[in-house]
Amino acid sequence: MAFCTKCGTQATPGQRFCVVCGSALPGSPSIPVTAEGSDAVEQSSPGSTTSSWTPAPPMNEHDATLLSASRVLVGFASEPPDQARLTILLRVFLAIPVLIWSIVLSIAALFAVVISWFAALFTGRVPLSLQAFNTAVLRYVSEVQAYTSVLVKRWPGFALEPAGAVQVSLQIDQCTLNRGAVLLRYFLALPAGAVFFVVSFASYALSVVVWISALILGRPAKALYQARLLCLRYEVRYVAYMFMLTPTQPFAGLFGDRVAPGLESLQGPPPGLSTRIHASSAARLFLIASLLVGAYGGVLYAQRVGNLQNLINSSVVVPLVNSTETNVVAQLNTYVTSLSACAVNSSAVCGTNAAVVARDAIATQLYNLNADATFVITGKNEYLAYVGGLQKINTDFSRIAADLTWAQQQNDIVTSLRPDILAFDAQYQKLRAAI
Repeated sequence: MAFCTKCGTQATPGQRFCVVCGSALPGSPSIPVTAEGSDAVEQSSPGSTTSSWTPAPPMNEHDATLLSASRVLVGFASEPPDQARLTILLRVFLAIPVLIWSIVLSIAALFAVVISWFAALFTGRVPLSLQAFNTAVLRYVSEVQAYTSVLVKRWPGFALEPAGAVQVSLQIDQCTLNRGAVLLRYFLALPAGAVFFVVSFASYALSVVVWISALILGRPAKALYQARLLCLRYEVRYVAYMFMLTPTQPFAGLFGDRVAPGLESLQGPPPGLSTRIHASSAARLFLIASLLVGAYGGVLYAQRVGNLQNLINSSVVVPLVNSTETNVVAQLNTYVTSLSACAVNSSAVCGTNAAVVARDAIATQLYNLNADATFVITGKNEYLAYVGGLQKINTDFSRIAADLTWAQQQNDIVTSLRPDILAFDAQYQKLRAAI
């Protein structure tokens, strides 16, 4: 019978981590299996060849951190692979079909993540089928990224599970999740998300440098290869955390792994792959430099988005609002002129016709405002209030057009139309100030 050396919890056959404290259960390749329900204790007779489970030595703090990160084991080749320079030169074009397919799979995975979130919130676990599907999608998308970045040489194909030798592996142990952490997952992930944002920009910069080195050498320079792998591994672990596949934040091992006794035996990656990246000093230096470039790129991107918002406001929203206001004011003046002519005979039919013309003209303005609402970024609330005010005026004209007598029309004009016009003018002033 085997027990966790850290908290004393009994281990089940083939178990890799303690279900209570999460500690590693390294030792012999197998844990002796007893009959189900048996309370018998292992015994060995002289000359017996039965292997007993040997407890692992206590782990230090660094090893425990590595083990926590190893809940998401991403396997890569330890050495950069040799590749044909022609395929390196055309890599982006060759990757287009699998990039499109990876986007489709990612969209499908997002639906699965929503279901997983609710399942984990109520049961504390992601259903095994969803865990397997999202893990397979994440592994495939990671391989596509690795192929695009010239980290692997073979075209990934379209199957979630690789048909030949594995180029990128991904192992994630299903485990119980804290429901509170699931509920607040996207708030808890904000710091990791900020790092992910920087790492993503760093990845773009590194991919270009890796591509150039591979084109010259026929394979990526090892230091650049390791730096790009570290970025990709962080991205995979971050997505795994967001997908509810693991309770572990992705920070550990961002700058590489040290050799931790007893951990390599736990990983079991496919032949030729390693889940540890023992980054050289040059690789760490390249990573740090790329992160600085990524941070700078993120700032420029944020500024560009802000400039784009200003450009959209100045070129689309402001002219639209100004033209709408001009047309509405002109239509209201036309209505007042028509109403004055109708007042000579107090004709309800004349008032109805004038109201119908005004209603239809304002309906056209409403259509234009609603059609371009997606372009509004700054002053969104004021814009919606402005549209709502114009909608009220449109409704007032519909009511006046339905009135049967002149007196009813005059009453609706005084009690509804005039106050709504005054409110609409105030909403226009607020909107102009906002945009």
